[in-house]
Amino acid sequence: MKTSPLSGGLLNDGLPSLEMPLGVDKGQSFSIGSTPSDSPERINKAAEEFEALLLQQMFDVMWSSVPNGGLLEGGNEAEFYRDMLNQELSKEIAHSQSIGLKKAFADDMVRTAERERKVDEVV
Repeated sequence: MKTSPLSGGLLNDGLPSLEMPLGVDKGQSFSIGSTPSDSPERINKAAEEFEALLLQQMFDVMWSSVPNGGLLEGGNEAEFYRDMLNQELSKEIAHSQSIGLKKAFADDMVRTAERERKVDEVV
């Protein structure tokens, strides 16, 4: 049985439950700083995925500016494979080279988590 990366369990109909973070059972108490989602690995992975998404959108816009016809005319199949190429290229760039957005996103997520942790400590 598969579970969602956002969930520790499944609903009765087999769809993922998005109520609790992975590894957190209902009734378990935790502070923001102790959630699995605040780990540096998960923050970096989320930042990398977001950078890849933005890169993919950029590639899609770039391809939309290329005129159709000639060697690039291929119909729906060519568009389908171009989308797959854009997706994989975006993931690879975000993972291996990055354009600097991943670090900025990760740093911002860490600052936000620290700020929330301080607010919780005060309250």
